[in-house]
Amino acid sequence: MATWGRKGQPMEAARRAARDGEARRGKDARQRELCRIISEREALHVKLQHLRDEVRLVEANIEAVALREEQLLSEMVGQSDSDLDDSDDTDSEGPSMRFCLPGTGTTATPSSGPVYFELEGSDAAKLIGLTPRQPRVVNMSPSSGEQPPSARGGEDYEDCFELGVAKCRLCGARFPLDVDSIQRHSRSCFRTSDDKLPLMGRCSTCGEQMPLTMKAVEAHRCSCVVRRQAKLGAPRTGQTQPGGR
Repeated sequence: MATWGRKGQPMEAARRAARDGEARRGKDARQRELCRIISEREALHVKLQHLRDEVRLVEANIEAVALREEQLLSEMVGQSDSDLDDSDDTDSEGPSMRFCLPGTGTTATPSSGPVYFELEGSDAAKLIGLTPRQPRVVNMSPSSGEQPPSARGGEDYEDCFELGVAKCRLCGARFPLDVDSIQRHSRSCFRTSDDKLPLMGRCSTCGEQMPLTMKAVEAHRCSCVVRRQAKLGAPRTGQTQPGGR
């Protein structure tokens, strides 16, 4: 029994040593895995911080661009107001646009083909006198000899519709002073010579023709203002530029 016990002790010690070694190896593996996870987490935090810094930089750039945009818009509005003041000084009536379909350079008659609209508003003071201040009762009996209001004042009543509206000279239709409505009618008017022709406008300031669209009119207005400023601000021959020798 003693001999067996002496032989069994080394075997048990070997088993314990094997178990301890396996436990240490498992612990070391878990330690290495923990270190790897910690390093990965720190790297992700660093990347997140970089992304946040980049977002703050982009937001700062957006704010700077928005401020610059607001400044330019305010300058353009002020410049437009000054241009309008100058145009009021030179021309009491102000520049106006005369719209017509493309054809000849002059105003066309209804028989020549192009549809022509006059966009000229009238003063509201012209309405005075068209409507009586006191209502008047009309006697419609045969012995009275009076005529109905439509036979006497129908023309004055219809003249009220000419104030601030556009009238087609071909079919007589009336429209509000709206470019889209006029353009749609010019394409669908049954008396139009060519339905495929776009509605054109002529600038009374420079005389140039352009398509009657909001984009084209705004672009022409900007270019016309720039040309006018360049013409007014160009230095005369023989004069020295400021700061030059």
